[in-house]
Amino acid sequence: MTDHRFPAPFDLEMAPLISTTTRGGRITRVAPGRPVGRFDGQLLAHLVAGGTAWAAAASVPFGALLGLAPTTDADGSLSSPWATGAAIALTVAAIALTVRLRACARASFGQARVTHLVSSLAVTGGLATSAAAWFVAGLRFDHPPFDLGNIATSATVPRELGVAVGAAFAAWTAVTMILLAVSVRGARSQQHRFNALHRSGDRHEGVLDSVHFRRRWLREQPEFTIEVSYTAADGPHRLTTNLLTDAWQVPVEGSPMIVLTDGHGRAHVDLDHAAGITYLADRTLYEASRD
Repeated sequence: MTDHRFPAPFDLEMAPLISTTTRGGRITRVAPGRPVGRFDGQLLAHLVAGGTAWAAAASVPFGALLGLAPTTDADGSLSSPWATGAAIALTVAAIALTVRLRACARASFGQARVTHLVSSLAVTGGLATSAAAWFVAGLRFDHPPFDLGNIATSATVPRELGVAVGAAFAAWTAVTMILLAVSVRGARSQQHRFNALHRSGDRHEGVLDSVHFRRRWLREQPEFTIEVSYTAADGPHRLTTNLLTDAWQVPVEGSPMIVLTDGHGRAHVDLDHAAGITYLADRTLYEASRD
């Protein structure tokens, strides 16, 4: 098996994530000299744009369910090829904006969990907003008494179905916001610690001794346990750390590493990108199973 090498400069935002204290989606990165992540104007603009796009995409079904139901116009609107085409076009635009939002969130917070929650907030928030807006707009029309039982018994598309779906997205949005607040706090705490180690920690040259696949994936990214050895003033040391990376960015044993320590038991490990990193050439070896 041959290897391929990525010399510096390297895209740190897309590089493998390594942590001595967390694993999976909670592994966090901050590039040296980068400020701790926060919801700045750029990230908020991407979040609002993504949420607005999802709200617009959901206006087709919610407009029919909450604005027209339970009349037969709702059935006709949902089955209209023009409505279907508009919904597809708006959904494609929303997906594109969400991809940009994910990249912005990852660059800011350097954590897969925060990135996923931010993009989820745009989707669920947009859908919940669309449902609420169309529900309010539909209040000006006369509707039969509200009864959730109509979902199972109505011969047409019932308005209650749109209300139930919208309420579910609203609850999902609320839960996502709570989880995001907790995750952002954790990510910022890790980034503060990394920055402190970069500013005043002791730097050691290390070597990647072993790479053990956990047979787990986080959204198609394989997870590994790696061992890194380095020598400090008091002698040789070995650290066991966690690695989250893409299937095509699995470093080989013997790769150069950087170890930062502060003398109080805290350490940060990273690949030595300046030395050029060698990755496994077989990009399919750790791909998530499609079965």
